[in-house]
Amino acid sequence: MNALEKCLDMLVAIAIMFLFPLLFYEGSSRVLCSVSAGAACENFLKRVSTSGEITLPVWKELEDTLERFGCDTFGLRREYMLWKPGAEPGSVAEQYYIEEKDALLQRIRTEGKVGLHQGDRLRVIFYVNDFPTAYYDVVRSEGKAE
Repeated sequence: MNALEKCLDMLVAIAIMFLFPLLFYEGSSRVLCSVSAGAACENFLKRVSTSGEITLPVWKELEDTLERFGCDTFGLRREYMLWKPGAEPGSVAEQYYIEEKDALLQRIRTEGKVGLHQGDRLRVIFYVNDFPTAYYDVVRSEGKAE
């Protein structure tokens, strides 16, 4: 081996020694952002399902937290079922309703909150680095829903 090969080998070794930790750090920071955003969604769902309503401060806190952790976009969906009188006398029909993020946000801005029924299903999907993560919860306590 001549001196040029030894110098080149040393430069490659030094580059690899610094490159691998940087790549590892980048990967672990992405995982940390995803885990932290997931914890924020779990906290939001726990608060909402316990109180039975979604208010504007709670909504804004979720948005701010997800934005802080590098969330590209998120979606919120409320699925609920109502029992209504059927066509025949004495019969009951169940009807499923779905409210998406935009409709919920509009109701929050106009009414100040969205009341939830016990048993409503909430789903939050957020994207960090174009990877989707979904969280589900069922509302445990009745809010003042109309």
